[in-house]
Amino acid sequence: MKISFYARGRVIQARISDGTDSYRISTGITIEPHMRFNGEFKGKTIEVAQLNSELARCRTKLTELYLQYKDFKLVKEHFVEKAPELPTEETYLLNELLRRYVTGMANGEILSYSKKRYSQSSIKIYQYVYNMLNEFSYFYKPIDVRDYHIDPQWDSKKKREVADEFNKYWKLYENYLIDRGLSVKSRSEIMNMTGVMTTYWANQLFFSLPKIPRLTSHEKAIVVLPNEFVKKFLTDEDKMYAKLTPELKFIWELSATILITTLRIGDAMSINQHNLIVNKDLVFLKKKNEKTGVFSEMPLPRFLSDIYRMNLARFGRVYTI
Repeated sequence: MKISFYARGRVIQARISDGTDSYRISTGITIEPHMRFNGEFKGKTIEVAQLNSELARCRTKLTELYLQYKDFKLVKEHFVEKAPELPTEETYLLNELLRRYVTGMANGEILSYSKKRYSQSSIKIYQYVYNMLNEFSYFYKPIDVRDYHIDPQWDSKKKREVADEFNKYWKLYENYLIDRGLSVKSRSEIMNMTGVMTTYWANQLFFSLPKIPRLTSHEKAIVVLPNEFVKKFLTDEDKMYAKLTPELKFIWELSATILITTLRIGDAMSINQHNLIVNKDLVFLKKKNEKTGVFSEMPLPRFLSDIYRMNLARFGRVYTI
């Protein structure tokens, strides 16, 4: 049996085929107008990860139903999922409280900060965040919020011990998300949304809980090349440029241009003869930064400007390729 997905309007459809016949079933998964779908969702955002997770779940369920019934109509009849009912029993397990939060969003009991109902896309994202913590709870005991309530009358040492235990749990959870292959941005959003829902229930239940650590997207390190290397590279001290292939010459030329001008790759690649200003033996580069709209003007070292001139004479362009 083959299962494929495609978009029809804003709803993802599943097409199941046994080689001789095929049948269409709505997955119930809706997408926003700006999203593109071609068999799967592309990207690294939490919304994309959640939607792909739903598709994987649909594929598994359709396969199981087909193997069970061998009938497309029965597969469709049993495919429709019922929304989880709001638990009526009292619970202090955090994963169950998060499930109640998502259900409250869906039925309009829990509103946004602007006192409006949440959109379906927002509910799905929070559902995904709940699912992740719920899955983790199977591998590591779920949090009982009563165990982490901090009494204001406790001494500082006891408060710190409870807070440290709370933080250890979330460190384990973050490692679990890392093992699942989630990006820094996705982990940050999951932890922050989990914190929002947890704070809501702490207020509702009159508990004083430590704050869930908020992750931030780590900034990429700025790589600084040694001055000696830059000087040798830009002057071609080792006489390597002439021995390079045309492809590698282009990479050298582009790299040298970026080292000197600090232009972004796109701006550096778009340089042409109109950006060069010749003043006797000096060549100046004048280029507009497409992101900021600011013009930069700077002198070019002799070796690079000679390469530009040679390429213009031979190929009619600044770069070899």
